[in-house]
Amino acid sequence: MRKALLPLLLTCGLIAATAGCVNREGVIRQHLVQAGIPESLARCMADPLNRELSDEDLRKLAQLAGTVKGDPARMSYGQVLSALSTLGDRHLTEVSLRTAAGCALRP
Repeated sequence: MRKALLPLLLTCGLIAATAGCVNREGVIRQHLVQAGIPESLARCMADPLNRELSDEDLRKLAQLAGTVKGDPARMSYGQVLSALSTLGDRHLTEVSLRTAAGCALRP
């Protein structure tokens, strides 16, 4: 779970570049898979991220992802939470963590 959850939180910002696309959910899913997220987890994550995050939220995640040094998969949950907290956006942090954790824990 940890290896799938952590890269997701830090790499889902890659979808910001395609936020204006017609099928945004599909684009989100595609970028998550390209970032190394398993297809089943990416499918689960794409819908809530599409519904709950604005284009600006996605841009914030993209900026954050650009500041990460090293392999995001090796970051602890605390490090990811700390990084998200630097954005100063409680909604973005909550949605990202809730969605990733919820999907990672699904059977």
